[in-house]
Amino acid sequence: MLASVAAAHALAVVLAAQRLGLGFDARVQVNAPPPLLPGAEGELSVTILDTPWPQMPLLVRLSSARVVLPDNRLGIRDVVDPQAQQPRVRARFFAPAEPGRHVVEGLVEYVTCDEDRCRPRRTRVVWQVEVRGPE
Repeated sequence: MLASVAAAHALAVVLAAQRLGLGFDARVQVNAPPPLLPGAEGELSVTILDTPWPQMPLLVRLSSARVVLPDNRLGIRDVVDPQAQQPRVRARFFAPAEPGRHVVEGLVEYVTCDEDRCRPRRTRVVWQVEVRGPE
C-alpha cells in the first residue's frame, strides 16, 4: 500500500513539474574543446540560446570521472559577457594523464520570463575531451 502511494506521489510530482515547465527544455549550444596533451589546461563552454532573466540565478553543474574540474558549480560570474542576450558560460579544466576520450557531463539551469510568467529551464549537456598522447 505504501509503495503505491509513493509511486502515485512521484507521478504527481513529475506531471506537475512538466505542467510548470520544469522539464528538460533549455536551448543551449555546447562548444567542443580542441584535443589536448595529458595534463594540459582547456576550456569548456556552453552558450544559452534563450535570454535568461537577469534577476534569477543561472547555474551550470559539471562532473567527470577523469577530467579535473577546478570549479564544478558555475554561475553568472563565469559568463564571458554578462550583457549578452545569449550568455556563454566557460569553465577551466585539466586533461587527465591517460590519452583517450573522456566525458564531462553538465546540467544547465536558468529562468526565462515573458509578460505573463517565468519558467525555469534546464538541460543536460555532454562534452567529449580528447587527450592525445605525446608524439
